[in-house]
Amino acid sequence: MPRLFGRTVQNRALGVSVVVLGTAAALTLPLAHKTFNLARAGTAYSAKILCSGVLMAGMDANRLKREDLALAQGLIQTQIDVNRGVVHAWAFLGLVRGKAVRQGNLGCSQAIANTKVVKLPDQRREQPTNPIVQTTPWKISSDAADIPPRINRNKLDKAIRKAFEEAQASAPKRTRAIVVVQDGWVIAERYADGITPETPLIGWSMSKSLTHALIGIAVENGQLRLNEPLSLPEWGNNKDDRQKITLDHLLRMNSGLRFDER
Repeated sequence: MPRLFGRTVQNRALGVSVVVLGTAAALTLPLAHKTFNLARAGTAYSAKILCSGVLMAGMDANRLKREDLALAQGLIQTQIDVNRGVVHAWAFLGLVRGKAVRQGNLGCSQAIANTKVVKLPDQRREQPTNPIVQTTPWKISSDAADIPPRINRNKLDKAIRKAFEEAQASAPKRTRAIVVVQDGWVIAERYADGITPETPLIGWSMSKSLTHALIGIAVENGQLRLNEPLSLPEWGNNKDDRQKITLDHLLRMNSGLRFDER
C-alpha cells in the first residue's frame, strides 16, 4: 500500500508538471512568435532608416539612432558599410537579420529573406534649382501668377514655429523640414539643424499622394492602364499568383492576394 501510494503521488506530481509546462508553453510560444516578428520588422526598419538617412541623405548615424531608432537601442545592432553602400542590422546574436542596399541616387532597397536585390537603373537625382533657403515667397511654376498669393504671414509663421517646438520630451516632434506651397509659389520654408533644401528625406505617406498624381497623368496620356496585369519579369512564373496584380490593386495598397500582415 505505501508503494502504491508513492506511485500515486508521483503520477499526480507528473500530471501537475505536464499541466504547468503545457500552460507555460501556451503562454510563451505566442510571446516568442510575436517577439521574433518584431525583431524581423525592427532589423529591417533599422537597416532601411540608416541606409536612407546616412548613405543617401548624409545625416549623422548617431542622431538617427537616437531619434528614429530610439526603441531599438540595445536590442538591435547595426553596421554601415559606406564603401559598398550596404547597411546590416541584426538581433538575437545574429539569428534575425535585416539588410538595405543603396540604389545610386534613387534611394535604398530592402533585402527581403536573403533574396537578391533587383538593381535599379542608374539615374541622376536632379539638384534643386533654388537650394538656398528663401525668406520671401518664390515662384516654382511657370503657370503661376506674377504676384504671390496673399496670406496672413503672422499666423503662418506661428504655425511653423509651433511645428518645430519641442514642448514635451515624452512626445518629441522632430520636425526636419516644412515647405508650404500655394498657387505655384513657395510661401514659406524652414529646416531643422543639419537639414538643407538639398537633403533627400523620406517622404513617408506623402510619397503615395505624389505617386498617385503621377500615375494619374500617365493613365490620362495612355502610357499606363489601371486594370491590366503589371507583367513584371520577376513574377514570370506561371504558378506565381502575383501575375494577377494590377496597377489598380497597388494604387489601393491591395494586392488581391491573401496576406497576413502580422
